[in-house]
Amino acid sequence: MLRHLRSSYSMTSMTFVVLFFAFGTCGCGNRSGTTTNSTEAEESDPNYRVPNGSPAKILAFVKELEERRPKFSHPKEQFEHMVKTQKAMIRAGDKVLDQSSDDKTLKEVLSKKLTGSILLVTGAGESPEKVLAEIERLRDDKRPVVTEVANEYLVVARSLNLKAMPTAERTQLADDAISRVQTSRFSIPTISDVQFVADQFLKAGDTDSAALLYERLADTIVNSDADRKIKAYATQFRGQSNRIRLPGSTLELDGKLLNGDDFDWDSYRGKVVLVDFWASWCGPCLAEMPNVHAAYNKYHKKGFDVVAVSLDHDRQALERCVRERSFPWAQIADKAPRTNKDGQQTIANRYNISSIPTAFLVDQEGKVVSTFARGEELQRLLNQLLEKTE
Repeated sequence: MLRHLRSSYSMTSMTFVVLFFAFGTCGCGNRSGTTTNSTEAEESDPNYRVPNGSPAKILAFVKELEERRPKFSHPKEQFEHMVKTQKAMIRAGDKVLDQSSDDKTLKEVLSKKLTGSILLVTGAGESPEKVLAEIERLRDDKRPVVTEVANEYLVVARSLNLKAMPTAERTQLADDAISRVQTSRFSIPTISDVQFVADQFLKAGDTDSAALLYERLADTIVNSDADRKIKAYATQFRGQSNRIRLPGSTLELDGKLLNGDDFDWDSYRGKVVLVDFWASWCGPCLAEMPNVHAAYNKYHKKGFDVVAVSLDHDRQALERCVRERSFPWAQIADKAPRTNKDGQQTIANRYNISSIPTAFLVDQEGKVVSTFARGEELQRLLNQLLEKTE
């Protein structure tokens, strides 16, 4: 279900979080006798006003709206576009639900309506109970396709209410999410739904449940007859579980240095260490380096060090970059001298490093104190950890 939602969510969640707007009631008509009673006023901007007409006409409008790429002169305009787009999806779904429609069109428009509803909740903190109540109503619809789509969104809608759930219900939610992956024969949308549920556990502060859910997902996939492409995701999910559990835990770090020697992680015990995942081709990584250098120069004599973990595949490019920039700290070549082809697990895989720069800060006891140690946050943490040596 969430294959397209997750990509949209990743782009819009930080945008929506600063917005507050009225939730468009998703009451909808169906052949069981319920009528649509949307409390949201019709959109005044004609660019986002859902037309009256046949389901095919409404679907054509929705698709055109999704494909728009306006130019924005201010971030606020982008925020408004995203909000109006999701509201339009909800209105479009309501209008189509009130008409007779072929199953294909109804399913497509209804999916966009429910996706829009979830995006507005996750981004703006609107009442998740309304979305869940709407889905429960849709599950009672006499049209099989409506019930089918509503059931596809049920687990995700339930997870939006996770903070208010007692432990037993949280456990059942996780069980149901995994069960859907199995019954769907390991479809990508249901796997993405599990990731979404895990995200909700994290937002609720339940890191253990989030990590366990990723572990269960990995185990379920590995111990199945899913194809190799699906099974390959298990490494990513185990890494994500490891990463979730990192704060307060010991970081495992090994590998080969650029000179071919084995990296000795134990020799860093007693120091505060920044473990910096980067690559010579990564612009943002190189842009962060002056901040790392400044921290190194300021705190190195007080017990601070850096260990860089390069994800370069081009060994020569890595060596040239290190030489030209005169990095004074250790460099582990995580990808260049060894890959998954020889059966070794890279550090990046172990902790699901899917984007760089990523920086972990480890305290004097070897415990991870931050997985976002960049910019001003790095300076703040170093001052806190090393203040006794000031």
